[in-house]
Amino acid sequence: MNDEARRNIALFRYGIIAPIVSGTYDEDKSIKEFFSDTAKKTYTNPRGEDTKISASTLERWYYSYRQSGFDALIPQRRRDTGHPEKLTKI
Repeated sequence: MNDEARRNIALFRYGIIAPIVSGTYDEDKSIKEFFSDTAKKTYTNPRGEDTKISASTLERWYYSYRQSGFDALIPQRRRDTGHPEKLTKI
């Protein structure tokens, strides 16, 4: 996955949690209710596929964003990228 694709995923994630980050969600609801209501929706991800996102994943994104900013929403590269794994016979 190239840097542009990873950044698009981060923008997608931010777009979903943006109402709670900016404080524009319905303030009569709790944060947990925001996550629950948001998880009920279907989203089109950067690849063009429809997807649902769990409330716990939304919560993790939100708190990661609060702790480390936008960069926390960028998917991390695999540590073993470019290093083939040797398979053993069973």
